[in-house]
Amino acid sequence: MISRHPLTLYHDKIKKLTYVPAKNLRFFIGKNITTIGWLVTRKMTRTKKDELMEFISFEDTTEIYETVFFPKVYQKFCYMLSHSRPYILKEKVEEEFGAVTLNVSRVRFL
Repeated sequence: MISRHPLTLYHDKIKKLTYVPAKNLRFFIGKNITTIGWLVTRKMTRTKKDELMEFISFEDTTEIYETVFFPKVYQKFCYMLSHSRPYILKEKVEEEFGAVTLNVSRVRFL
């Protein structure tokens, strides 16, 4: 896909959904929202208790955004995550030191 974003292939499905575009996330700090995203990069790490968690960057057609999958959520949804399809993410918008991050609570396929 050089000429367009892969999410444009899902336009008919996306237009039926209620979600927050990535470019508007800063207006929803402290709120639970839904986003649409294509997985871009990921970094797995371990907590102090040696539990797996992951930081994942997603993008929609407006911007790239950062998410955190804490251990319980990561364990529940890690098997679903790949670079080959779009996702619908439920999360809480948080801000720390001026950076907006989404604390993911649920994931499903678009």
